[in-house]
Parts: sequence; structure tokens; C-alpha cells
Amino acid sequence: MFNFNSLANADNNTCIPYIYGCTDPSMLNYNPQANTEDFSCIAYIYGCTDSTALNYDSTANTNNNSCISVVQGCMDQTAYNFNPIANTSDSLSCNYDAGCITGPGEPYWLNDLCYAWVIDVDEYCCDNEWDEICQLTYDYCNTTWTGPQPPARLTIDQINMYPNPTKGIVNFDTFIDIQVFNSLGEQIIQRNNVKSVDLSKFSKGIYHFTIKYGNKFVNYNIVKN
Repeated sequence: MFNFNSLANADNNTCIPYIYGCTDPSMLNYNPQANTEDFSCIAYIYGCTDSTALNYDSTANTNNNSCISVVQGCMDQTAYNFNPIANTSDSLSCNYDAGCITGPGEPYWLNDLCYAWVIDVDEYCCDNEWDEICQLTYDYCNTTWTGPQPPARLTIDQINMYPNPTKGIVNFDTFIDIQVFNSLGEQIIQRNNVKSVDLSKFSKGIYHFTIKYGNKFVNYNIVKN
């Protein structure tokens, strides 16, 4: 027993058994019931013990309330959606403005590979507007379009429009479908399969023509005197 007395010759029922453990009160695993040191004492190691925290310390055995919650987000200051409170980078969430006329938004992010491809192969989609041709080309890229690749947009020199400026009649050297818009963006004419349009009844100014020829489109401005 722990308190064996070699001088005693009569048992008084006070024997105490050995209780092994850490007997150092300054240690993490101090055992107040122990009466015999077993050299198992573990020192306090303070730190964040929450495994989901940003600063989790796997060596700590005592939480010191220093844990920092993980805030994921875009940490690239050049990105449109830079998150100043993020402490864990989520690079896939970063969006970059292409600087196009449409402004940022879906799908108008430069890091959208299909969007970047569309504005590369058809600058009109960046410099002017995101129209039907732009969307079809985008759909072709991201495989939601099941038909053939949309044809390239017509360039201005592939279709003849005359005269410009005009006093009224505008002629074309082939049959086309056309929409005409005034300077306020209001559609004033829509014709299909025509070789001319008449602006005589409209006031002087600049008119925007959107011409469809086959599956191709071209945009052009005509001045009416």
C-alpha cells in the first residue's frame, strides 16, 4: 500500500492503495486523486482547437479563444468582385470585367472562356451590343447550341448601301432584311427581302441600320440630309 508502515505491528485499517497519475497541478492532466507520480504529465499548449477555423493548431490542447472563422472569397484586388474581408482565396470565384459596352454581368465576364472567345472572334459583341449572333456564337462554344457554328458577321465592305448621305432613298445591291432605328434607339422601319428603304418622311439625322443577309448581320449608320 501507498502508506505501508514498516514499524507498525498491528493493522489499523488505514491502508491507502497506490493511485498513479500526474501529480503536478500546473499540468493539463493533473490528477488530484493521484498519490504517485507516473510521469504522464502533459503541459498546457494554448491555441485554436477548432479544426474548421482558419488558424486551427493541431498541436494545441487548450483553446485560447483565438480561433478565426474562414471567410472564402476572391482575394485578387484586380477582380470585379474582390472581397476585402476574405481570408481564404477562392480564385475560381473571381470575375473580371472585359470592359465591353454591355458592362459586367452574366455572361459578360472576361474569365468566362466562351465569352472571351466570342468577343475575340467578333469584336462587335464587345464594342456595340450583345445581339443574336453573339448569343448563338456563345451557345455554340458552351455546347448548348447543337447546330453548326453560326456564320461570321458580315463586314461593312461586303454589302453596298448607297447613297450615304441620302436625301431619302437608300439602296442595296442585294435583297436583305432590315431594321432601321433613329438616334433614340426607336425602331422606325422593319422590312424583309427588300433592295431599298425610304427615309424621306423622317427628319435629318443619323439612322442605324441592322441588316440581315442570309444568316449574317451587319450594322451601319446612314446620314439623312
